Formats: sequence, structure tokens, C-alpha cells
Amino acid sequence: MNGVATVGQPGPFSIISGTPFQVPAFGATNLVVSFSPTNSGSFSNAVIFASDSGSSTNPVTGLGGVPLLANFLADLTRGLKPLTVSFTDQSTGNVTNRFWDFGDGSTTNTVTTNFTHTYVDEGSYTVTLTISGLLGTNTLRRADYILVAGPLLVTDIQVSGADVVISFTSSPNQSYQLEYTDSLSPTFWNVALSSIPGTGGIVTVTHPGGATQNLRFYRLRLLP
Repeated sequence: MNGVATVGQPGPFSIISGTPFQVPAFGATNLVVSFSPTNSGSFSNAVIFASDSGSSTNPVTGLGGVPLLANFLADLTRGLKPLTVSFTDQSTGNVTNRFWDFGDGSTTNTVTTNFTHTYVDEGSYTVTLTISGLLGTNTLRRADYILVAGPLLVTDIQVSGADVVISFTSSPNQSYQLEYTDSLSPTFWNVALSSIPGTGGIVTVTHPGGATQNLRFYRLRLLP
């Protein structure tokens, strides 16, 4: 039997090999059909076999999807506990489900692109997003993405000669800034010391010359 195979309508289906064909009596042959969609969706067509022994129409179907690539951002990545963070999924592809692991023992499945989570304990948290869809799964893991600090408390302030010595509670992986002003109604605060590393315990810093004024106010800030 001799014949040819054709695709019924133009589209993402095409014949790679196997046509024209020659099949001996009681024999068989292979036809390779390629499916290459340019956009997501459902596609259908037909492969038509025409030979000297007759013709046959065989339906073909396929599903096209955009490859998955996980991505997300948070509106806050550090702050004092309890810290409420809004996560936004910026993944691409045909996503049907999102599995969030917030790094503090909490996980959730959701189809929505935005999700809010509250961290109640201080620490450093790794956040993972796994998206799934027609073409499988894809995962993005952001290590130490969320940094949550404990309450910022001044535990001691002393004058040592011309200097001011201040002690305060700190959290690991956090940075602090000591600021001062000589006004009761300040429009701005001067920087005394910046990028003070937290240790998870009491930190003591010295502001040289800080005691040279009759009136001076201090404050501590957690740096972003």
C-alpha cells in the first residue's frame, strides 16, 4: 500500500517523518507528528491518510502552556515582631496552584497571587514558593529573606566624661542607628552612630563628645 499523510488544517501540528509511506501487506509504519503551540490553549486537528487502498482521518489533540518560572516579592523584609508581610506572586506561566513555605513552620496552598503572613517570633526566615500547572512545577527559594527583630529597648544610658554610653537590646542579623537632637521639637535627627550590628543580646555603644551639651535627646532606629 502506498500513500501520503497530511494535516487537515494549518496550526501547531506538523508531520516530521513517515510520509509518503509504503506499507507491505499485513505490515505497519510509523508517522511522527510534532506539536508546537505558540500560545496556551487547547488545540485539535486531524491527520489524513490517503492511499491506493482508501483514506482514513485520525483526530489529534494537544494542550499548550507557557513554561513555569516562580518569582515573588514581599512588601517588608525586616521589622519588629509581630511583623505582617504581604507576599506577591510574580511568577510567569500557566499557574494553577501556589504552595508557600514561610520558613517558620507555616505553609499554605492557594490559587491567589497575594497572601499575607504574620511572623510572631524574632529570627531569620527562608521563604519558598512552589508553583504548579499544566507543565509541572517550579520553585523559588529566598534564603534569610525575612528578618524579624525583637522589641528595641534601651537598658542603660550613662555619661562617661564627655561621652555618652548607651546599651540596648538587639536581634541578630539586624542593623541599628543611634541618633540625637538638641531640640525639644526637632525637625531632623543627627546621626551619632550608624550600621550598629545586632548580636541577639545587649549591645553597648559610645557616642564620643555626646555629653558636651546641657540638653540632648537620643533615639535608636532599626535600619531597613
